[in-house]
Amino acid sequence: MEYYVSEFPIEQLYDLVDKDKIDLNPSYQRNFIWSTINQKELIDTILLGYPLPSLFLYAKGDGNYEMVDGQQRTKTIYRFIKGIITSSKLFGGVSFNDIDTTRFLAYRLSIIVIKNLLPSDSLQDFYVLINKKGVHLNTAEVNKSEFHDTNFLRLANDLLSYQNFIDLNLFTEAATKRMNDRAYVEELLGYLISGAAKDKKKAVASLFNSDISHEEYEIFSTQFKRVIDEIHHLNTKHPIDKTRYKQKNDFYTLFSFINESEDSRDILEYQYEILLILDGRDDEGRQFIRPSNEECLALKEYANNCITQSNSKYARDRRLSFFNSILKNTVDNGNDTLVDVLTYLSSVYGEERINFKTIGNYNLLDVDSLKEN
Repeated sequence: MEYYVSEFPIEQLYDLVDKDKIDLNPSYQRNFIWSTINQKELIDTILLGYPLPSLFLYAKGDGNYEMVDGQQRTKTIYRFIKGIITSSKLFGGVSFNDIDTTRFLAYRLSIIVIKNLLPSDSLQDFYVLINKKGVHLNTAEVNKSEFHDTNFLRLANDLLSYQNFIDLNLFTEAATKRMNDRAYVEELLGYLISGAAKDKKKAVASLFNSDISHEEYEIFSTQFKRVIDEIHHLNTKHPIDKTRYKQKNDFYTLFSFINESEDSRDILEYQYEILLILDGRDDEGRQFIRPSNEECLALKEYANNCITQSNSKYARDRRLSFFNSILKNTVDNGNDTLVDVLTYLSSVYGEERINFKTIGNYNLLDVDSLKEN
């Protein structure tokens, strides 16, 4: 396979496409899949004068080409010139006829032209190879580009820099680099704004598309920080990053529980102590909360709902129901979930150490008796 590097002005590429001199749909190419947002952002890039990645063309002879890589970009440019799409809001949603067309058509594209294929060369294999390389954008990285000017994204970014949230040490360096930390804040905001009725990811997608007002920005910023402040206080009693409640779905449940709670800080502290007890291990080093805990179905179910279909409304509701059953019991002898957990704990600590204690209006596990040597 031989090749050379060239440059085409957009006008030359457009003429080749318009005169059917480029086969944009060889059998190995995927269909045109770019969203309208993707197309608008490509046009923005050109209008800004920024460079684009190289296109790959195979010179078939007689002035005809085959598009090896660059179909999406080429079709987008063609559609803009034909008036099918516009730029994004960054440039006011302008059409081709609204801009300096001479400058746009003179924009130079880097082209790698392939020629003189050997019998052993395969354009299809080459196409697969060049498209397998590199790191694909995850959802958070795509949203950063697509919705960079929304209030919702701005709110998520601002809350990431809230010191009490940072102090919880919830995220690894790798998660931060790929913006998964911001994606998680978006999910927590999705819960605050949309409620628990929706799938988490669908709630976030809906908020990005509809956006929030400036008034909603202030309301939910305050609400988010109020919950984080309470968790931060609990964190000073026992670091949450030393517990299972640092994990994404456990923290989401804790966040939801505190958001919906009207209890005093003293009661929240006691409830947190119960959660720390449940984060313990038995004599064989096995976690109390685990999917394989056949001795306690309540703990097993909670663990499973942290893993299986964890984004679903059902799993989130079941996890929060578990928290409420354990931490807000008002029944003298305990509800079914609490009884199941206490029966299990009695097999670990001994029945004589499992007692109830009145905390506010609740009848809860007596954690003091479990602290005794």
